[in-house]
Amino acid sequence: MRARTKSFRGVLVSSAAAAFAPSPSFQLLVRTSVFRVENNGGCRFQCGCSVAPERVQIPRCVYESVCWLWCCCCWCLGLHCLTPPSLRLSLGGGPGSGVASEFESCVCFCRSVIIRHDRTKHRWKTGRGVCCPGPCGGKGRRVVVITSGGTKVPLESRTVRFLDNFSSGRRGASSAEYFIEAGYAVIFLHRHRSLYPYSRMFSTVNILDALQLQTREQGEDEVVVNQEVLPNIYKVLKRFQEVKESRLLLPIEFSALSEYLHLLKATAQAVSTIGSMAMFYLAAAVSDFYIPASEMPEHKIQSSNGPLQLSLNMVPKILSPLVKDWAPQAFVISFKLETDASILLDKAKRALDTYRHQAVVANVLDSRRGYVVVVTPDSAVELLLTDEDVKQDIEIEERIVSNLTSAHQKFIDQV
Repeated sequence: MRARTKSFRGVLVSSAAAAFAPSPSFQLLVRTSVFRVENNGGCRFQCGCSVAPERVQIPRCVYESVCWLWCCCCWCLGLHCLTPPSLRLSLGGGPGSGVASEFESCVCFCRSVIIRHDRTKHRWKTGRGVCCPGPCGGKGRRVVVITSGGTKVPLESRTVRFLDNFSSGRRGASSAEYFIEAGYAVIFLHRHRSLYPYSRMFSTVNILDALQLQTREQGEDEVVVNQEVLPNIYKVLKRFQEVKESRLLLPIEFSALSEYLHLLKATAQAVSTIGSMAMFYLAAAVSDFYIPASEMPEHKIQSSNGPLQLSLNMVPKILSPLVKDWAPQAFVISFKLETDASILLDKAKRALDTYRHQAVVANVLDSRRGYVVVVTPDSAVELLLTDEDVKQDIEIEERIVSNLTSAHQKFIDQV
């Protein structure tokens, strides 16, 4: 069967899916994707697999993102290399450039969540024995794609100056922790150097202030943690390691707006295979404006040219293709932040009417850490932290996640 080919911003993408039955007891579903680029200077890597070899050719500027993307696709589609994968790189930096280790880490991550079809019991299972949704409609672990942090809009091709916003990624990082506690696997699509789950609790600490040198009896120095500077570090570190070992958190990093849009589309298409079990929690502060590459100067804008005048285009709204095309069966939550409380609910309801997704988390800038409204087509639920809640270090994200996981379960049951 000939694979369909389509063009997307100068990149030709050809994709096909094939089913393999290496033994009578189970069946592996593998989706293969081949990327071909209409320019020179790209890079190529191949995952040698006894089931199906995968070849990818991409521009240098996005090879790292594709490594992470490939992991995401493997994780959600059930790709499993029956033998240890080989990785052949053709990069300017050579095989020692560091990409191989990242890609191998991705493959190790994927192995824990392979999906196979047991013909005798007629259900799908993962390598860890957790039943996953398959063609029979089995129930399994839910997956949430969390977007977090702001997006950078470059003003030059060789970027020196750029537009940004104040988002630190706090809401996305904290929400990821609560989703994991609720039983979800989390794909964490986050801005470079934004707050990260678990480590976010110590983001304001100078690491050198938190470490001390102590001399052992043998005369050797050792590094110890000052737990007064890092309170609860043992508890947080233990939980983070448990999550890491359980393969419940997959981080994918972006910086620029274009990277975010590309990775969100690819991730959505990957997780769409699990249908209603997928949730999108779009907490990233995405820029509304950008400069098209064709209108962007290549070199640094010179101040000697006088005052700077910018003409910005509107960023295409991604909610529409996400809901209609990329992941049409998923449970989608968007966020609405305003500075004027009087227009907040109207804009949230208008978004639901326009994009036909499931919920909007609406909040006002000044009160966003203690008060939000979860707006659905049928209701508007206010979530508020009291003074007593604040004293007990309860976070509003805990309430948000609790509300949305319940709504997601009802959504799944209806489907």
